[in-house]
Amino acid sequence: MRVSFCGYKNCCGKWRRIKPDFLFTADVQDEPEGSVERGVTVEMSMLFCCLLSGAAGSAILHYRYGPVPWQYGLLFGLVSGSLFLFAGHSLTGGVRLALVWIFLYGLALEAYIDFRHMIILDEILLALCVSGLVYIRVSGAGWQVPAAGFAGGCLLTGLIYVVSKGGFGLGDVKFAAVLGIWLGFPGILVGLALAFLGGGLAALLLCALQKASMKTRIPFGPFLSVGAFLSFFFSVPVLDWYGSLFM
Repeated sequence: MRVSFCGYKNCCGKWRRIKPDFLFTADVQDEPEGSVERGVTVEMSMLFCCLLSGAAGSAILHYRYGPVPWQYGLLFGLVSGSLFLFAGHSLTGGVRLALVWIFLYGLALEAYIDFRHMIILDEILLALCVSGLVYIRVSGAGWQVPAAGFAGGCLLTGLIYVVSKGGFGLGDVKFAAVLGIWLGFPGILVGLALAFLGGGLAALLLCALQKASMKTRIPFGPFLSVGAFLSFFFSVPVLDWYGSLFM
C-alpha cells in the first residue's frame, strides 16, 4: 500500500493525488506473517528512541533556557516518542523515515518552546527547512508543490501579521512558511485551517473560563505543530471530507 501526502487535484468533488509518486510518497508497512521477533526488536528500538528523544530534548532546552522541570522533560519525551512510534509504524524505514523523525521532533520542540517561552527558534526552523529540502530530494519529487506550499504559508500568515498589527507573531509567519515546504500545496492550507480552528477553540475556552481576555496573547506555535502533523499524515481524507460537503 502506498500513501502520498501532497500533489492533489479535485476530481468529481473529491481530492485525489495527481500521481502516486508526485511528492512525499511513503510505503505503509504491511505486517508479514511470522514477524513477531522482528516486531519485538522494532518495539524495543522505538522505546529507546522515546527515551533518547526526551533526554535530548531536555538537554537542548537546558542549554538554551536553563533547568527543565522533570515533569516537562517526561511529557516531552512521551509526546515526541509517540510521534516517532506513529511514524515508524506508518512509514518504511530508511533515510526518509529519519528525515520525517527530524520533522516531527522539530514540531515538538517548537511547540514546547513557544508554549513555555513565547518564541519560535530560528535554529529549529533552519533545521526543518534543510531537512525538508533533503526530503524532497531523496523522494525524487519536483519542487513546484513545496514551493507553492512555502509561498502559500508565507503569504497567508504574512497577510494576517500585517492586518493584526502585532497580534500575530513574525515567528509564526516564518514557521508557517517552513511548514509549507513539508506540507506542499494544498497541504499547507489544511495545516493552517486546523491550526486556526484549534487556536480559536482554545481561546474561546480560556475566555469562557475567565483564564484569558480578548487581549491575552496565546502562543500559536503548538497549534501550528499539531496542524502540520495532522496535515502531513491525514490531509487527503480531510480534503475528501471537505469536498463531500459540496457534493
